Amino acid sequence: IFKAKLKTCVIQNLIFYSVLGVLGAVALLFLWSQGQFDKEDSSFSGFLIFCMNAYGLILIILFLGYGLVAVPKKYFGMKRFESRRKYVYCKVYGKEEVFQDKRFHLEELAATALAMSNKVKTSELKKYIKMIIDSCPKDFIHKAKNFASVDYLEESDKGDLKSLVRLNKNMKKGIEDYE
Repeated sequence: IFKAKLKTCVIQNLIFYSVLGVLGAVALLFLWSQGQFDKEDSSFSGFLIFCMNAYGLILIILFLGYGLVAVPKKYFGMKRFESRRKYVYCKVYGKEEVFQDKRFHLEELAATALAMSNKVKTSELKKYIKMIIDSCPKDFIHKAKNFASVDYLEESDKGDLKSLVRLNKNMKKGIEDYE
C-alpha cells in the first residue's frame, strides 16, 4: 500500500512541477520577447521575486490540502501525559469491571453445575452433567465447590434434561465470553 501511495504521489508531483515549470518558462519567454527585461531595469528581479512568492503560496496550499501541515486532533488533544493517563485509566477500569462480571457469572454457572450433579438421579443425566462440568475451567470448579449445594439451585433448575440443556448453553456462552 505504501509503495502504491508513494508512486501516486511522485507522479502527481512530477505532473504538477512540469506544468508549473512550463507555465513559468512560457511567461518568462513572453516577457523577454516583448522587451520587458532590460539589463539595468529591476523588472526581471521583481518578476523572479513574484514567482518565488507564488511558488511558496502554492506549496503551502498543496501541503495543507494533503494534510502534511495540519496536526491531527487526536494527537493534539492527547499532548499532555496526565490527560492521556486519566483517559487510559478510565478505559481499563471499565474493561476490568466487565471482566469481573463475566468471571463471577462463570463461577455461578460452575456452582450450579456442581449442585445439579448432586440433584440428578439417573445415570444418563449424570453423564451429561459430567460433560458440562468437564467443559468448565478447573479453577472455577475448585472455587465453586465451596458454595455449591442443592440449596443453591433456583426453582428452574430441576435437574431434568431441559435444565441441563439450558445450563450447557449458558456454560458454553459464559466460557466464550470469559475468554
